[in-house]
Amino acid sequence: QMQSKNGLFRYLIYRKRYPKSRLFAFDTDFTSYVSSNIPVLPTGGYFAALFAIQLCHKVNMYGFHWQPGHAIAHHYFNSEVPVEGKEKIHDYDAEHANLLHIARAGMLNLSQPCVPGCEAKTQIRCETCPPGSTCGCGANMPTPLSIPGFCHLKHNYTCYYRCPRQSQCPGGPSSSRCPNSLLNYFADKPCASAEDVPQRWSKPGSLKSHPRWMKDVYDLK
Repeated sequence: QMQSKNGLFRYLIYRKRYPKSRLFAFDTDFTSYVSSNIPVLPTGGYFAALFAIQLCHKVNMYGFHWQPGHAIAHHYFNSEVPVEGKEKIHDYDAEHANLLHIARAGMLNLSQPCVPGCEAKTQIRCETCPPGSTCGCGANMPTPLSIPGFCHLKHNYTCYYRCPRQSQCPGGPSSSRCPNSLLNYFADKPCASAEDVPQRWSKPGSLKSHPRWMKDVYDLK
């Protein structure tokens, strides 16, 4: 995308230097359309998402979480991190809110688990959460949390294990990872299956049976 005179000049210089390159510029009308609902410079990913919606029958998006941490890089293609104190040129909150709105309308699928947030707050069901996990509520939880009795290994959010005893693995925001005492135990164990998940954890139940953090997930009052 080109949103400045400098960007246009750089593009023209590049095309002159590499005339056979398949680098194309967005139509200026499309650029204006994308920029019209974001108060500052839209990210390249936001441009790509709206462009894909115009062309494709089905759009699946992975990543696109705007909060730092949780083993999620700022860029997927390098190790660059935002410079502290640098003037804000992107509004990640506004882009995320717009993408959630588009997802709720069924125009795209946020495929990576928990990027939308918990179902109670977004009305977007997590179709890709591995058995033994669920999405926590709050902007700082972009990866699935272990439900009570299950855990995951460090930086692995695709496989959750059923613990020998539920008391060993409380689950939730602070106890999702497998305790060190069980690492050898899980060395030859398969990932949990849907059949391993007790019904009381897979569906909303009585208030007494759910930890406090899960009541927020299921919007239980």
